[in-house]
Amino acid sequence: MQRIDGKLFHPSDGFERQAFEERMSKYGFKNITRLELFLWDLEIFQQIQNILKDRVVLKGGAAVQFYLPIEAQRTSVDIDMIYNGTKDEIEQVLTAITDKLGGEDNLFLFKPHKPEKPKTQLPLYTYFVKVPSVLTEKELQKESNIQEIKVEFFTETNDIEISKMCGKDLFAISSELEYNVLPLDNLFADKLYHWCSR
Repeated sequence: MQRIDGKLFHPSDGFERQAFEERMSKYGFKNITRLELFLWDLEIFQQIQNILKDRVVLKGGAAVQFYLPIEAQRTSVDIDMIYNGTKDEIEQVLTAITDKLGGEDNLFLFKPHKPEKPKTQLPLYTYFVKVPSVLTEKELQKESNIQEIKVEFFTETNDIEISKMCGKDLFAISSELEYNVLPLDNLFADKLYHWCSR
């Protein structure tokens, strides 16, 4: 973490094992693997939002957490976003993040993924990115032994509705940062739309 200290939007000490254990104890959360992944979800989203500004909004499970009281929150292991722009711009943004944070062991290198049987016909770009971890080998994801996040961009040509949400009431980290989150009614509509389009 030392090499990227000062390049993160969230405080780097929030990514330390002691911080995870303290928050788990405080909120009764049991899964340190998913907690670490969710914090990296938030950080990667902040990195993307910092470049794309109001052309990107968080949706899905990660977005829902902003509307729930801390005791009802759970983790999300991927980043679902609605994005107004082109695939080329996405590639430029992800390359910029890799250049800023990346280093040894393919950390922060976004690898494109094309599902064999996509669950939606909507324009969608999917990537996997390996992130640093403070977990033991036993705690890491069994099949890969790494911490990896799925990052998905659903493209949209219309203006995106955004709620600016503060992260101070998130169980993963208390943050004064502002996050572009899909409004609650849009989250429900979006879920229904994607369910019907499968």
